[in-house]
Amino acid sequence: MPLTKKKPSFEDTDPNQSFSNEKSTLVSREPPSNDADMFRQRTDTEKLVTQIRLFLKKAEIKTIWKKGEDNKFRHFQIEQPIPGTKPLVNETGVVEITLAIKNLINNHTVQGNTTREIYNNVMLVYTNTEAVNFIVKREDWGMKVNDYSLITNTLFTMIGLFLSRTIDNYERIGYNEGFREERRETSVPETRKRMFGLFNR
Repeated sequence: MPLTKKKPSFEDTDPNQSFSNEKSTLVSREPPSNDADMFRQRTDTEKLVTQIRLFLKKAEIKTIWKKGEDNKFRHFQIEQPIPGTKPLVNETGVVEITLAIKNLINNHTVQGNTTREIYNNVMLVYTNTEAVNFIVKREDWGMKVNDYSLITNTLFTMIGLFLSRTIDNYERIGYNEGFREERRETSVPETRKRMFGLFNR
């Protein structure tokens, strides 16, 4: 009777050897917490909007410590005016300017894919719209003529740098490179574990 070779079953598979050449399989099973955290940081636009708001108000965020009723100290972040400075616009101006800026600076636009031509057109439209609004609403916003150039140049630079991340899909390319790097770093310990497992059988 001819001998037939037994097909290896799942129970016969050596756990130390089954994935010895499948690094990507093990890596893909890692929890995505690190990738998700990196993605969240890159798409978080609130810090930039807050920076613009503080610039308009000439304020800064400070951390203070206070003792609670349980006699334990806890830290709080408060917004304080920068000593020796005055707000560039009043509260109405701060609110309306930041609301308008959020139409451009948000976690949806930063994931877009644009060309240099589209980027230039967007910045041109923004510059023209900003110029008209600042002229029409300058008094309502309490804006001084001497501060006009400072405000417009600062906002143009901050918005321009932010939107430039979308040119030629570089932002998404950056995501992919970051994810691959994270997976490479995660796969090293798993690979070493499997290698040492071969000698423990």
